[in-house]
Amino acid sequence: MDQANTQQIPSWLCFDLGTQYKTQAFGNPLALRFAVENVFDKNYWAAVNDGWVSTGLPRTFKFSAVMDF
Repeated sequence: MDQANTQQIPSWLCFDLGTQYKTQAFGNPLALRFAVENVFDKNYWAAVNDGWVSTGLPRTFKFSAVMDF
């Protein structure tokens, strides 16, 4: 955590889930994706930079749709 590498932060486990469904819409390939990051909404340390520690994001839901033309 510091430049001398003498400090530590506890380990953590972050559980993410995601799924994808592929189909066709208007004759074009369509992919629908859904994901949940940090499923159990645990607090955790995400990054260390110059002695500063930042926390990870809370439970996050993501949805996307991708269509090829």
